[in-house]
Amino acid sequence: MNEQLKIYVTFLIVIPILVTFFFGAIDLVPEELKGVIYFLSLISTHLITSKVQEIVK
Repeated sequence: MNEQLKIYVTFLIVIPILVTFFFGAIDLVPEELKGVIYFLSLISTHLITSKVQEIVK
C-alpha cells in the first residue's frame, strides 16, 4: 500500500475517534450528539488531509 494512503487512512480512523472521545470525556455534548460529532470530524479530517495532499504534490 502506498505510504500516503496509509497516512490518510490512519488519519481518517484515529482523528475522529480522538475528537469524539475528547468531547465525550469533558461532557461538552450530550450522548445523542456523539454520532454527529464523529461524522463532522470525519468530514473535516477528510477535507484537511485532501488539501494537504494537494499542496504537497
